[in-house]
Amino acid sequence: MKKILVVVHDAGAGEVIAAYVRTHRTGTHYYIYAAGLAAKILKRNHLVVSAVRDSHAYVREIVQKHADASLVLVGTGWMTTIETTAILEAKKLGLKTVVYLDSWGDYRTRFGYPHKSWRAYLPDELWCGDKHALTLARKYFPSIRVRLVPNEYEAEAIRRTRALRRKTKQSYVLFLNRPNVRSDKLARELAVELSKRKDLSPLHIRHHPAEKIKTRTVDIAQDLAGARAVVGQESAAMAISVAAGIPTIRIIERGVSKLLPHKGIVQVHSVKAVAKLIS
Repeated sequence: MKKILVVVHDAGAGEVIAAYVRTHRTGTHYYIYAAGLAAKILKRNHLVVSAVRDSHAYVREIVQKHADASLVLVGTGWMTTIETTAILEAKKLGLKTVVYLDSWGDYRTRFGYPHKSWRAYLPDELWCGDKHALTLARKYFPSIRVRLVPNEYEAEAIRRTRALRRKTKQSYVLFLNRPNVRSDKLARELAVELSKRKDLSPLHIRHHPAEKIKTRTVDIAQDLAGARAVVGQESAAMAISVAAGIPTIRIIERGVSKLLPHKGIVQVHSVKAVAKLIS
C-alpha cells in the first residue's frame, strides 16, 4: 500500500489537504501530523491526526520515523516553520516532497524568500488547485515541476453553495473578515454605511479562522447561501463566492497589489463604493 506523510499547520492548507485525502483514500495510507488550525480542520473531517510541535528536532524525528513514505505532502504556513522543516528533512533522506499551494499570492515568501538559503526549502513538486495558481507557480518557480491537482475543497464548497442558494433567501451582505486591524475597521465602516440606507440589506460578518471570535457557521457554504453580495479584503473564500455566481467585491487601498486573479471579482477602494454597487 502506498504511504504518504502529511504535515500541515494553517487553515487554508488544512482544508485543501483534508479534501485531497478524503478523495484519494483508496490504496493509500496517510500518516497525518498537524498543528494549529489545520489540526482542528482535519479532525473535523474525521481523519486520524497526530500532533506536531514547531520544533526542528521534533519534526526531524517524525520524518525519520516515516522514511518509508513514498511522498511527503505539506502545506505552507506563515506563522510556523513546521512545513519547511519537514521539507528540508525529507530531502535529506531522499524522500519526494510536495507542497500544495492553497492560495494565489506570496509564493516565494512562503519558503523564506528573500533569505539567501530560501531555495533549500523548495519541494520537488508543487500542486496547484486551479489554472490561475498553476500559471503563477510556473512563473515564480520555473525550475520545479508544477502540477494541476484539483482543489476538491473549493469544488465541493461551490457545489454546496449553489445547492443551498436555490432554497435560501438572499437577505444580507456578507463581509469576509481578515485577522488585521484594517479589515475590522472596514467592517465597522460598512456596517455604518449600510445602516444609513433603509433599502440595503444588513451586514453579517464571517470571521477568519485565525481570529479568536467564532463565526456564525463553520461551513462557508451556509454563510454564502444567504448572501446577496460578498465583500471584504482579499480572501480565498471570494474564489468560491464568485464561482457560485454571487456578486463579490474586494476593497483594496490604492497602491496595494491584488492577489486574487479572478476576473469576476469587482475591485473598489472604499465602503461607500461598495454601498453604491449593492444598492
